[in-house]
Amino acid sequence: MPQSTTSASQSKLAQKYKDLVRSLITSLELRNPYNIDHCRLVARLCDQMARKARMDRDKRKVLVTAAEMHTLGVSLQMEEKKPYFSLPITRLGLSSGRDLPTHEREKQILEEVLGGVESLEIAIPAICQRYEWFDGTASLFGLKGEEICEEARLLAVADAFVDLATPKKHRHQETSRESLKRIMDRSGTQFDPRYVEVLHEVVSEEDSSFKESGRTEHFETSRCRHYLNLGHLYIAIHEMDWALRSYVKAEKIAVEMTDSGLQLGAISGQVMVYCERNQLELARETLQRARNRTHSEREKRGYHLMWGLVEWLTGRDQNGFDILDRLISHYRKARNLPGLTASLTLQSYLLLTHRGLDNDLHVDTLEEFMELVARYDLFDVVERYRKFTLPLFLSAVLKGIEDPTARANLTKMGEPCQQALLEKLGDLPPSSWMEHLLPEPIIPTPQSPMPKKTATHVAAAAQESDQQNIVIRTFGGFRMSKGAEEVGEDDWPTQKALRLFAHLAISRTPITDDAMMEMLWPDAPETKARNSLRNAVHQVR
Repeated sequence: MPQSTTSASQSKLAQKYKDLVRSLITSLELRNPYNIDHCRLVARLCDQMARKARMDRDKRKVLVTAAEMHTLGVSLQMEEKKPYFSLPITRLGLSSGRDLPTHEREKQILEEVLGGVESLEIAIPAICQRYEWFDGTASLFGLKGEEICEEARLLAVADAFVDLATPKKHRHQETSRESLKRIMDRSGTQFDPRYVEVLHEVVSEEDSSFKESGRTEHFETSRCRHYLNLGHLYIAIHEMDWALRSYVKAEKIAVEMTDSGLQLGAISGQVMVYCERNQLELARETLQRARNRTHSEREKRGYHLMWGLVEWLTGRDQNGFDILDRLISHYRKARNLPGLTASLTLQSYLLLTHRGLDNDLHVDTLEEFMELVARYDLFDVVERYRKFTLPLFLSAVLKGIEDPTARANLTKMGEPCQQALLEKLGDLPPSSWMEHLLPEPIIPTPQSPMPKKTATHVAAAAQESDQQNIVIRTFGGFRMSKGAEEVGEDDWPTQKALRLFAHLAISRTPITDDAMMEMLWPDAPETKARNSLRNAVHQVR
C-alpha cells in the first residue's frame, strides 16, 4: 500500500477516534445540567481569543482540541469511582488512582485515553497545566509564567469566564461584566495579563454572544430535558408517581420558557401516565389545558396523537380512529416519517387490541408500519413507543409481514428467542399481551403492604432499630451514640461544628443564619461569618 494512502487512512482513523471521544464527553456532560455544552462553549471562546491574540495556526489548533476535551479527565475520575461499574476505557475501577493526587490521576487518565493519537496527545499539557497560576503561588506542577504553555494560559482564562458565567449547584450565574471583573482582579496572579486583556476585548466586541438571557435559556432548556428524561426512566421502572412529578415539573419550566416542543413532550408524558393508570378523565383535562395554550395548527397537531389514544381508550373508537387517520394522512403527505410511524403505531396497536389480530384495518396499518421500519432508520421511534411496537412486531411475525425485520427488531428490544413467547401469546387475546409482557411490579404501599412478619422477625427488627437510633446527650459534656458506636467531643473536626450541631439538635424552633452567625462568630465580618457557617454546616453533614 502506498505511503500516502496509509497516511490518509491513519488520519481518517484519528479523526474518527477524536469524534468518538468528543461524543463520550458530550454524554458525560449530559449527566449534569450545569455542565451541558461546557466544552463547546469554552472551545468557541478559545478560538475567538486565539485569533484576537494572533496565535499561530498550529497552536490554535492544539488549543481548541484541548478546550474541547479539557473536562474528560475529571469526568472519568468521577465515573470510575462509582461502585457499580468500572471503566474499560481507563482499564481501572473503583479504587483506581487512590494513591495519586487528583491532578496526577487526571494526567494519567488523559495519557491512557488520548495517548498514541498524535493530534490528541499534544493537547494533554494544555489540559493539565490550565490549573497553574501565572505567578506560581498556587501551581500544582510547580510551573509559573512562561513555563506554562501558551495554550494552557489562554485556556485557563476562557474556562474561568465560562464557569463564572454559568449557574452552578451552589450559586446563580454571574453577568458577563461581573465575571470579567473577577478575572481581571486575578490578572498577574492567577491569570496571564495578556490573555485577560484579550478576553476583555473579545467580550466587549462580541457581547451579544455572551448575553446572560441566552445562557439562562440554554440552562433552563437542559434542565427541562433532564426532567423529561427522568420521567421516561420512571415509566420504564413502573414508578408512575415519580414519572408524573417529573413531567409536571418539565411542563412548568417549558411553559415559562414558551417552548412548545418541550411542552408537548411534558404533556405527552403525563397523558401516557394517566392512560397507564386508566385515569382517562385526567388525561383529557391535561390535553385540554395544553390545547388552551396553543395557537397555531402545527402546535395543536402535535397533541392529536394523544387525543386519538385517549378517545380510543375511553370507548370512542370511531372518533379516535378518525383523529389518528387524519394525522396519518397529513404526515404521509408531508413525508414526516417519525410522525407517520408514531401515528401508525398507535392506530395499528389500538386496532389490534380492540378488534383483533385478523382485522383488515389492523393488517393494512401494520403492513404500512412494517414497510417504513424496514426501509428507514426509525428505531428511535420504535423504542420510544415500546409498549405499542412490541405487540406489533409479534403480530407481524404471526401474520408473516416483513418477518425478518420484525424478528430483528424484537431481538434489538430484548426478545431474541420469539418462538416460545409466540406460543404463550397464541392462546391469549391481543388485549392481554402487554399484561403478560409487562406485568405490574409488586410494590408495597400503605393500602397493600408486604406480608406481616412473625414474632421472631419483629423482635429482630426492633433490635436493629435500636442499633440504628442516634442518642444525643448534652448534660455533663457532649456525647452521641449509635448502637455500640460513640462519638465524643474530640471526634469532631472543629468545635464550631460541634456547637452548631448541638444547638440544632436541642432547638425546638427554626434558627436563622443570622442568629447562628451572631452566636458562633459574633466578632467576625458578615462575609467571613457566612463562609464559616457554610463550612461548619458542611462538616456537620
